[in-house]
Amino acid sequence: MPTQLVSSVGEGFRYLLLESGYSLCSATSSAFSALLSRPLPAVQRDIGPLKLSEALQVLAGLTW
Repeated sequence: MPTQLVSSVGEGFRYLLLESGYSLCSATSSAFSALLSRPLPAVQRDIGPLKLSEALQVLAGLTW
């Protein structure tokens, strides 16, 4: 994921979902909002090729 476009986990989700037909739901819980606002770890910028569901799981982590 390009550094200039993606700096948070939420932006990473949105980047992965571009042109997929899917979108994120609104962040209704404080825990979900906190996840989306966390900085995207550099190690997760180059995770492919993966299925979309697997890539989203990598970004979210096992808890989600």
